[in-house]
Amino acid sequence: MTQRIMIAAPMSGSGKTTVTCGLLAALKKRGRNPISFKCGPDYIDPMFHRCMLGVKSDNLDPYFLDQEEICQLMDEDIRRAGSDFALIEGVMGLYDGLGGTSLEASSYQLAIWTRTPIILVVRAGGMGRSLLSLLRGFMNDDQKNLIRGCILNEISSAFYPRLKALIEEELGLPVCGYLAKNRKIVIESRHLGLMTPDSLAHLELKLSKLAEMAEDSLDLTSIEEIAGQAPSLNMEEERAGRSDGRGGQDRQKLKSREYAGKFSGLRIALANDRAFSFLYPQNQRILEEMGAQIVPFSPMDDRNLPENIDGLILSGGYPEFYLKQLEDNYGMRTDIRRAIFGGMPSVAECGGFLYLQETVSDPEGKSYCMCGLLPGRAWKTNRLVRFGYVELRGKKGSGFSGTDGIRGHEFHYYDTSENGSDMLATKPLSGRNWSCAFSGPNHWWGFPHLYYASCPRFAANFLYAADLYHKRRMAEERNDD
Repeated sequence: MTQRIMIAAPMSGSGKTTVTCGLLAALKKRGRNPISFKCGPDYIDPMFHRCMLGVKSDNLDPYFLDQEEICQLMDEDIRRAGSDFALIEGVMGLYDGLGGTSLEASSYQLAIWTRTPIILVVRAGGMGRSLLSLLRGFMNDDQKNLIRGCILNEISSAFYPRLKALIEEELGLPVCGYLAKNRKIVIESRHLGLMTPDSLAHLELKLSKLAEMAEDSLDLTSIEEIAGQAPSLNMEEERAGRSDGRGGQDRQKLKSREYAGKFSGLRIALANDRAFSFLYPQNQRILEEMGAQIVPFSPMDDRNLPENIDGLILSGGYPEFYLKQLEDNYGMRTDIRRAIFGGMPSVAECGGFLYLQETVSDPEGKSYCMCGLLPGRAWKTNRLVRFGYVELRGKKGSGFSGTDGIRGHEFHYYDTSENGSDMLATKPLSGRNWSCAFSGPNHWWGFPHLYYASCPRFAANFLYAADLYHKRRMAEERNDD
């Protein structure tokens, strides 16, 4: 059985990412085959783990999926990767969920759902005995007794043994090592949308040094023992009669496997390069399970769309960093405009949505021509325009989501003059809502990043539209012959 742990913390900035990266690197050097998961919707950490550490990685988000779906996804990912150690990196503080006030969608809820032991990372620099009160409070609120150990971050090697002995004697909580304060190994806070993995300076040297420190000062044996306490992910014993109050049982009827193989032969072009890199692995898997072949392409480097495609996905990313290159690629912009005006079904999220505008301005205000599918302009603001989870429903019941709600999140500093009004976005807890996005029989374009597994019918309807386009394209080719 695969060992697993969650690396969590009392608050953001405690060092979760640094400890996670060091631990993954050290486990690989130890001969293990780890897989990592990120709690929440953040694209960046899983990209970082895949690209820079060579570790398979995915998102686990209790807002997007119910408990059974979360456990199934985690189990399938572990089996697919052949991993013997699974590490979940938490988000924010352990108990911080929706709106910062609810346990829903928190790291702790995910740990409960997956029955995963927690190792708490605490920034111990500048603290002594007071650290016991902090840890005691978190342990008292841990109703499921999942906190099984802690790691002390930014503490001196000289003080560590005394503090370790004090914590273990008075709290009975195993201390699984430490990382000394060393600016040369810190993986900076990379809040979603602000930094890509390849932009971190001297990253390979930093990770190599971090792995050495983790091997020397983390108690890998104790960590592996705690990870070995995790029970099976099998949900059979909890399935009967269970309801989480979030419509999870209804969504079970909409599993993507209902549509398995129904769209074999379709080719879907997916933007995937330095400018467009945000895509949940689960979104691609759902399309592939339904039978579609994903054909990656680069709006920056390729001069034309791939041949014989039936649909187009313009994923999110950082087009604002590459506006000149995107503008200069006139052939690609023309090809995309021609394809969409010709009826090709398309999905464009956030960065991909910006790419469809008439113009996008860089932070200095200089405008660059984009695809011109929408008669709008986009510009950089000095704040987050919208942030957080949303549930989206079509106002007219049209578009790929139909009358079902699909869940997603927003995180963007750019705004546009043409945001659309075909969907209603609603925030959880507060119920605040606003109009957004362009949605119709052949397209979905907007700022929100979508999670297809929260509404598999969205992906199916997109492929239905692609299938109709494919049949029309084949008929036209036969007539030409």
